[in-house]
Amino acid sequence: MTRIVANQPVRLACVACIAGSTLLTAMAASTPERKDVPTQYQWNLDAMYPNAGAWDAHYRDVTALIEKFAALRGTVGKGPAELLAALQLRDQANIQIEKIFAYASMRHHEDMRESGPQAVEQRARALAVKAAEAASWLNPE
Repeated sequence: MTRIVANQPVRLACVACIAGSTLLTAMAASTPERKDVPTQYQWNLDAMYPNAGAWDAHYRDVTALIEKFAALRGTVGKGPAELLAALQLRDQANIQIEKIFAYASMRHHEDMRESGPQAVEQRARALAVKAAEAASWLNPE
């Protein structure tokens, strides 16, 4: 009797996993393709970037902004004006990275089976890492 009671939580967990897996499979099978969803229920990413070229151009601009910020290393201790300039440039870069990443993430989540948007999201992640590396000197300085 104690053996049955001791295994009860394990059995319940297994049943819950099987039921959850079955439910998710059923939900995935009933999820409509994006092309079948009325446009009014889709987000319009063209409002952020009208095409992939515009996103790429913004990506390049932000990369240059990050490099400009990284070049300020060693200058913020010179005075309040230099510190303010560095902080403003960092904030400006972070805002633009947020936009780049938001677009890439939403584009990827339109259809996670597509590799193109997945690569775009990875590029956005890499840009965020590059920005963090470029700013690593700021706090110690």
